[in-house]
Amino acid sequence: MKIIILAGGKGIRLWPFSREKSPKQFLKLFGNESPFQKTLKRFIGAFSPENIVIVTNQELRWPVRDQIQELGYSPGEFLIVEEPVSRNTASAIALAVKFLEEKGYFEVGETLVVCPSDHLIKPEKDFLEALKLTQNRVDYVFTFGIKPKYPETGYGYIEAGEKILEGVFKVRKFLEKPSLEKAKEFLAQGNFFWNTGIFAFEKESLKEEYRCHAPEIYQAIFEMKSLEEILKNYPTFPAIYRLCHNGKNFTGRSDPFRGFLVGCGVLGCPLRGGGKR
Repeated sequence: MKIIILAGGKGIRLWPFSREKSPKQFLKLFGNESPFQKTLKRFIGAFSPENIVIVTNQELRWPVRDQIQELGYSPGEFLIVEEPVSRNTASAIALAVKFLEEKGYFEVGETLVVCPSDHLIKPEKDFLEALKLTQNRVDYVFTFGIKPKYPETGYGYIEAGEKILEGVFKVRKFLEKPSLEKAKEFLAQGNFFWNTGIFAFEKESLKEEYRCHAPEIYQAIFEMKSLEEILKNYPTFPAIYRLCHNGKNFTGRSDPFRGFLVGCGVLGCPLRGGGKR
């Protein structure tokens, strides 16, 4: 399993604390470690550094490296991919996959996990156990949802459809942040989940989703021969929501972990995820 940590965001929802050159994922708002450092430590405990890819941009290269060193590691122990400029989630994920592909770091059927760097998740053991259950399922792109306990308007939602396994559902629809009235409806219906923005997939399954539903990304990244060629002409691509809204093989997990998504209108919005399944 490979871990892709997205650390290139601008953190605009936490302004004025979060600025373009010091976005929220690098701010130490909850103790002596930033959300980026907590995210990195969460995975270092279960995966070796060479299996962790950090996607950032050239403007944030030094905060990434400095905070890795603060944890007692060398930046060279990790795979760091730098976008020439910050774009969005869809292009960052595709660039990381292309990087791994070009370097020959894939095993056949290996699962990749994409995780933002501004999430605070507890208990981490439950989260890591949930990731293991996505391995060797090459026909689906997994996403992770948390059962809402109140009508939150600061998150995107996932509408769950057909049940596949215990706690695993076919995704019917991804929804943008709702009005309070809509959020109350989602809570009452019971099959809506907060979207964590965490994905797990096998490389070829994800590439097929790009090919079908975001062909400009597929052509500009996966059909290029080298990373150098891609980075010379790195355009703006559509947001991840377009890929998610149109994708046919997305599967959601309802998970027992809890956490905070930093910078959702206030300093932290609690993801009061449900207890054990």
